[in-house]
Amino acid sequence: MKRIGITAGIGAGKSEVLRYLEENYGAVIVEADKIGHEIMDDVQVIRRISDTFGSGILTDGRIDREILGRICFEDKEKLVKLSGILHPVIKQEILLRLKRAELEEKELFVVEAALLIEAGYKEFLDSLWYISCSKEIRIDRLIKNRGLSYEKCLNIIDKQLSDDDFMKECDVVVDNSGTVEHLHKNIDRILTEVMGD
Repeated sequence: MKRIGITAGIGAGKSEVLRYLEENYGAVIVEADKIGHEIMDDVQVIRRISDTFGSGILTDGRIDREILGRICFEDKEKLVKLSGILHPVIKQEILLRLKRAELEEKELFVVEAALLIEAGYKEFLDSLWYISCSKEIRIDRLIKNRGLSYEKCLNIIDKQLSDDDFMKECDVVVDNSGTVEHLHKNIDRILTEVMGD
């Protein structure tokens, strides 16, 4: 089974890459962000986060993601603390799903995470893919698809790793600056090489 990690900055088109891999190659897709949302309902995780950030982040006994997101977006140290709580649990769940996919003899296992590099997932993956796209196109997509302001887009992008940092760590670069068809052809070409190993 080939184990691939996919990462990129916001607006680069990770979702389309994942959709294509799942629908055309039967890939098992694991999104770290979705696992993060799921574990926010775990009683132990709720307790640890409220102990760290105070009960003001709770609404009806559950974590209010909007309040918590605002706190962490404004304070890098608090974001590091939150990551320290969430990432070990997310990683454990990813490894469980990886083991299940191996037992089911799947051919392709794909982990998508914005913090793929920072969270150290490289150790259990065969290949890291970086979805590359110009800043201008990313901003255009975010304004059109998510209704974000130009300033908000820049703010988010500037807080993420640079292209150079991503490319230093990733062994495959998938260009997504063109059409969807162009992206699909790139993926087909890369996977022909990867699966042929």
